[in-house]
Amino acid sequence: MKYFIALIFLWLVALFAIADVGDVYFCSTIKHTEIAADGEVTNYAPTTFKFKVEEDEVKFGSTIAIDTSLPWKITHLTKPDKSLPWSALEFRAETTFSRVEFHYGKKLHFTTSYPKGIKAFIADCEVFK
Repeated sequence: MKYFIALIFLWLVALFAIADVGDVYFCSTIKHTEIAADGEVTNYAPTTFKFKVEEDEVKFGSTIAIDTSLPWKITHLTKPDKSLPWSALEFRAETTFSRVEFHYGKKLHFTTSYPKGIKAFIADCEVFK
């Protein structure tokens, strides 16, 4: 019985910890790679950054991982259903040359292309409450 009560308690905690629009996320890259037009591959050391999701735009904090000079307009947004513990915030945001996708409320995928090559990374993220 005590395990059942503990399970209910954890479910309730998770229910109220679901991230949503307006929350700030802290992220750490787990793989960050650049491929130059000549085929040279550069792997970058892990870096950290933060972002905030608004209704129509994602705002990134100061970081070398992402170009913040252009607005990151949201082109797809799925808000979590707080009545479902597995529901999570998901979005896609884009600039002219770049795209980020956020999956399962915790994985951020970044890609960009430019005349000298392409860059991509995957980051683990968690909401800061």
